[in-house]
Amino acid sequence: MLTSISNDLPKGWVYTTLEEISVIILGQSPPSSTYNIDGEGLPFYQGKLEFGKIYPTPRKWCTSPKKIAEKGDVFISIRAPVGPTNVCPEKSAVGRGLAAIRGLGGIESFFILYLMRTFANEIASRGTGTTFDAITGNQLKTFEVPLPPLTEQHRIVAKLQRLFNVSSEINKCMI
Repeated sequence: MLTSISNDLPKGWVYTTLEEISVIILGQSPPSSTYNIDGEGLPFYQGKLEFGKIYPTPRKWCTSPKKIAEKGDVFISIRAPVGPTNVCPEKSAVGRGLAAIRGLGGIESFFILYLMRTFANEIASRGTGTTFDAITGNQLKTFEVPLPPLTEQHRIVAKLQRLFNVSSEINKCMI
């Protein structure tokens, strides 16, 4: 449930959790016999290795995916390393090193992307493990974030895209 806390947030903003504002799809790796490098099936993303500045580049495809992200979902690396993000450029298979976050109620992908990038270090600091750091689905779902009204979200995204000059990168993927 959205919690209104006005002490340290601008008017109209609330603290909430990721699970309250999005659908979170935790990746799952299908059998390796369903992977290929020939472009058959859906692009298959497994972790940060495929990430670019904004969008990942597929290195493998999968003919029998277990978990699927839709175009515009935000990928977040949930293991080795925890925290890096990218935007899913098309319907894709999601491996166990990633989760896909899909905004609800009109919350757009790039707001979630910038929000997750803002808190990447805090998310990463919650990683645990002996072989490599990872966070659980529950840790991601219950992660608290500040949420402005939709009009403010749109203003923030537009300003950040101007500042970071990412429109050309976005346009390449949308064509």
